Amino acid sequence: MKFVFIIQGEGRGHQTQAMAMLDLLKRYGHEVCLALIGSKDGRSVPSMIAENFHAPVAMFKSPALIYSKKSKALSVSKTILNTVPNFFSYLQSLRTINRKIEEVKPDAIINFYDVLGGIYNWLYRPNARFYGVGHQYLLLNKHFIHPDSLFVDRFLVNTNTRLTCLGAYKKLALSFSAFPDDEEQNIVTVTPLLRPELKNLKRKTEDRGFILIYLTQQSMSDEVITWCEGHPETEVHCFTDKKQEKEVVQINDNLYFHRINSRKFLEMMTKCRGLVTTAGFESVCEAMTLSKPVMMIPVRKHYEQLCNASDARRAGAGIWRKELEIGTFISYLDGLSPEKNTFNKWFSRNELKILKEMDALHLNEKEFAF
Repeated sequence: MKFVFIIQGEGRGHQTQAMAMLDLLKRYGHEVCLALIGSKDGRSVPSMIAENFHAPVAMFKSPALIYSKKSKALSVSKTILNTVPNFFSYLQSLRTINRKIEEVKPDAIINFYDVLGGIYNWLYRPNARFYGVGHQYLLLNKHFIHPDSLFVDRFLVNTNTRLTCLGAYKKLALSFSAFPDDEEQNIVTVTPLLRPELKNLKRKTEDRGFILIYLTQQSMSDEVITWCEGHPETEVHCFTDKKQEKEVVQINDNLYFHRINSRKFLEMMTKCRGLVTTAGFESVCEAMTLSKPVMMIPVRKHYEQLCNASDARRAGAGIWRKELEIGTFISYLDGLSPEKNTFNKWFSRNELKILKEMDALHLNEKEFAF
């Protein structure tokens, strides 16, 4: 089968999912003939795609969520103000998507959560099956339990999600664990799509006793420094996007700040005692794959991450808090008893399940039971 990907290029998680799907499809003899990537400027190919995605790529301008530079909180007003003036540019993007897809004539189109991808499918009705892939589709599932109140936030997030899958033949909802399907909405629960290198890293997992932190809010840096000064017995490594001249800066005897480096971060995750991070879907799944407990701190005003944190806790990933509480996390780690990693049992179903749902695999139903 010939596939075309449409990828929301502002989120590294969607890019990771697309790369994992590319690897999966190629290994089973399918072809990804084109990836159409949406971004704010519509020009710059994301570095992760440029370095790791081995298929033809074309860019287009697409709406993107805007976050506060200081607090990292989602800004609905800035997102709307950025979207409206670009209306005619987005119309041109839709024409570009249609022209490119007509040129390659795929059998199927997979949209990794780009809004214009869904609108394109609804307006142009391509002669190819259209699939939506993303963990956000789990939030549309009638069985999903949403946080109390926050009805406006829920409406906004789910409206955006519905736009990405307009007219979709099927929505593949990536999930932390097994979850009921929603047949009325054609929502099928599948396992996460994670970086292929995780398979090798699982064999190297150990525990060297340090806490690994991924900081997106620079205001937390001072909190980490203060806590480490009062707890010299605990080694802490922080990855931060704050500019620093050296790759690693040692603050004191037990605290180190690292420049963002995805490969190094994964390697250190195999050695840490536990991970403190936001409630991004991929990073939590990666920690679960490596059997590392997580304390999640959802980005402020980010409803999707609040849902992720609640659902990941249900699936046994760890705990979540509104603020950075390293001491609370260590107490949680001290109280943990050895348990089986149920995530890896779920994750091991990965390939055949996803391929079957996209009609890219043909097996006898008796041989393929879940």
